[in-house]
Amino acid sequence: MIEKKHNYFYKITNLVNGKYYYGIHSTNNLNDSYRGRGTAIVDAIKKYGKENFTKEIIADYPIRKEASDHEKRVVTMELVKSTECYNLRTGGDNEYIHIITDETRKKLSSAKRNISNETRLKMSKANTGKNNNMFGKKISEETRTKLIEVRKNISNETRLKMSKSQLGRKHRKETLVKIATSNSKKCIVDDILYNSYNEAALAFNVTHCTVSNRIKSENNKWAGWKNYEEVSCLN
Repeated sequence: MIEKKHNYFYKITNLVNGKYYYGIHSTNNLNDSYRGRGTAIVDAIKKYGKENFTKEIIADYPIRKEASDHEKRVVTMELVKSTECYNLRTGGDNEYIHIITDETRKKLSSAKRNISNETRLKMSKANTGKNNNMFGKKISEETRTKLIEVRKNISNETRLKMSKSQLGRKHRKETLVKIATSNSKKCIVDDILYNSYNEAALAFNVTHCTVSNRIKSENNKWAGWKNYEEVSCLN
């Protein structure tokens, strides 16, 4: 990957309500008007207007990884949970786990509610009347007959493939549900409750597997790592 000339960590602030957003951006032009791509900050800019936001470049690095590491240090789980922050996930290019907290749900819900009536009207017009691909078109009887024949002529082999495909989707869905359930166990680390192993992993910058191993470990070094359900039973 060819590095850009500038890899900077920045902060965007809403001048109306004081809320803020942190991010990183790689570019060869510092004046490219980049304003972030997070769902909440994008919707906020649409609502309040670009003129009501300021952008501050906090640090500029020669390689993107350094900017990514800076973001990861600043945009922590605690920051994401803050109602004053527009970020919906923790920082860093290598961080792909997105914890949906109550605060995040509120941010997303608020962003959806803030779509103006004018925007809704434009979206409606874009899909009605002459703008609709099917406007003024009628399906002839000949076309209807051909469509019916095509449906009838689907071979048993094709139907079997379609059936197996549906079963495969169902199996993958059940597998994902099992994984999500296993990752949703609460745990306690040094008397602090975490809603899931993943949340604890993010807080301590380790993997989900490491959290699980520390909880199961008999080493006194990890005595403060406990499964919430087991502690509840003891109480």
